[in-house]
Amino acid sequence: MPEHGPRHRITSHRYYKRAEWIWYAASIGYDVLWIGVFGTLLSPYGVNIAVLAVIVICCTVPYAIGTAQLVRAVIEKRSHDAVKWGLLVSAAFFAPDVYVLASSGRRMPWYLLVGFITWVTVAATIGTRHLLAKIREARTEPAPPEAAVVD
Repeated sequence: MPEHGPRHRITSHRYYKRAEWIWYAASIGYDVLWIGVFGTLLSPYGVNIAVLAVIVICCTVPYAIGTAQLVRAVIEKRSHDAVKWGLLVSAAFFAPDVYVLASSGRRMPWYLLVGFITWVTVAATIGTRHLLAKIREARTEPAPPEAAVVD
């Protein structure tokens, strides 16, 4: 049997695909909540819910795919790819926030502005911590035993 070297659990195809689809579903759920909460709260101050929904939906796919690819690139130590995916993830994460601030920032009451900025900061912090935890977990777990191959 040929030796393939150490493999992380997250790089095995079955585990990776399952984790990837769970992440996609979680990203979509978060975005639906985000549109509902902020679209409703901020529409009186200039946020167009339809425009916000289009921006969020258009950013969901690159964000979800990008974070999955970013984790994989970091685990596999492909730093050039990790930087590219990281930039895409950052842009997709903050694009809806930039729209909200650009369309309603000056008309928004200070308490809503503080609440919005707090939400974005907390969400970014939680997302970053979750991403780092997944990377640490994948790096420290032993590789699963490979199935015996009979020639």
